[in-house]
Amino acid sequence: MTSTEYVMTQEQQGIFNYRPLNMVITAPAGCGKTEALAYRAKGLINRYDFAGNGRKLLVVSFTNQAKDNISERIKKHIGLQTMRQHVTVCNFHGLSARIINAHREMIGLDDEWTVASFDWIGRFMQSLNCDRKVKMQAREALQKIKLECLTDKEVKAKIQTIYGQVGNLAQIIEKERIKEKIITYDDQIRTALWILQNKNVAKLYRNHFFCGAS
Repeated sequence: MTSTEYVMTQEQQGIFNYRPLNMVITAPAGCGKTEALAYRAKGLINRYDFAGNGRKLLVVSFTNQAKDNISERIKKHIGLQTMRQHVTVCNFHGLSARIINAHREMIGLDDEWTVASFDWIGRFMQSLNCDRKVKMQAREALQKIKLECLTDKEVKAKIQTIYGQVGNLAQIIEKERIKEKIITYDDQIRTALWILQNKNVAKLYRNHFFCGAS
């Protein structure tokens, strides 16, 4: 079955035909947002000439499952070859890792820094002899701080405002992370945003990705 054999609903046809680059689709779970985004991608690919300019459509999801789902839907409508040539699909952490690995030197990180592919904090805390509740509170405190777009120096300053055992443990964890040159799961998005504050890097990604959806 080819993509031309799929029949769009009136709403999907409207999304397919929508010409402006900015578009928001909101609906409860199970209402077909993923399929709508796939039609949106198909419409953009059909409408604009991507040939020879190296630009791509960027599709970003929250989870790996959502990434795989939207990938399959888009592939169904435009075909595998076109998708490989003109669409990049990833989750937010995958995109962040890509930015970090390509441009870490812009924020002073050398090649010894590693984007962790495992729960580094969990593993490190297993080696510490302290109360389990304190461990969990320290971890939660670090996660909350790193939700913001902060430099490592700013993260350190925020941690120093946490008092007691929780604050002490959070400082130990962060100090060890810096020493081991690890970018944890919680650090990835804020580090990528830190890098994108560089205007040249931000311009590079704006030019490479013709349009985005999430």
